[in-house]
Amino acid sequence: MIIYIQNINVKEIIKLGKKYPWKRPERCPVCMDTRLWGHGYVCRYLEKCEQLVYLKRYRCPDCRSVHTCRPGEYWKGFFYSIQSIIRSLIHKIRYNSYLTDISRQVQSYWYKGLMFQISRYKNIKRPLLSDLYKLIKMNIIPVTCSRNHAILIM
Repeated sequence: MIIYIQNINVKEIIKLGKKYPWKRPERCPVCMDTRLWGHGYVCRYLEKCEQLVYLKRYRCPDCRSVHTCRPGEYWKGFFYSIQSIIRSLIHKIRYNSYLTDISRQVQSYWYKGLMFQISRYKNIKRPLLSDLYKLIKMNIIPVTCSRNHAILIM
C-alpha cells in the first residue's frame, strides 16, 4: 500500500538518501493499529532525477501489510509527477497534440489510460477537461489502464 505524504522535498530525499528524516505514520492505514515498524527502503526513479530515490517502507506486525511512503505529487506506478501528467493531458485535450518535452509514447499511454477510465463511466469519442477533473475529484488515477489500481487510497 502507498502512503502519500504531502510537502516532501524530493531534492532533499535525493540529497540525504536513507538519512532523510521520514515521519512515521501514526496508524496503519489497513487495520488502524499504532505499531508500525521500519521495513527498510525501496528504490524508485522519479521525474528529473538521474539516480534512484530511496523511499521508506513500514510494516504493520498485526495485519502484516507493508506501506511505502511516497511524495504526494507522484501517483503510484508513475515516473512523472501529477503536475506533468495533468499538463500533458490538458494540452492534448485542448490542442490535440502532445507536449514536446515529454516522450510522445508516454503521453500516448496516459491519453489511452484517460480514455479507458472515462469509458468506464460514459461513451465518448474525445474527452473534455471536465471529464478529466471529474475522475480526479472521484480519487481515480485518470491515466492508468488498470481497473484494480485506479482508485487512490489516501
